[in-house]
Amino acid sequence: MTESILLAFLTIVSLALASWLARRPAKASVGIILGTLLGLALIVSTSALVGFLGKVLPFGQIDFWLSGLVAKF
Repeated sequence: MTESILLAFLTIVSLALASWLARRPAKASVGIILGTLLGLALIVSTSALVGFLGKVLPFGQIDFWLSGLVAKF
């Protein structure tokens, strides 16, 4: 669950940055190309980062700890 939330959050941030960059250039075609390239690069890199963190960090254990903390309240 934590891994999915992290991936969704980073994907939304990547798309927001790509949309922001696409609006910056004066020519629409340049903006579309830059926004697309940045969006693809960020989504691929964040997916790789989350995949790497999934191997290094115990996301399942983190979910278990979080559910235990929520149950106490």
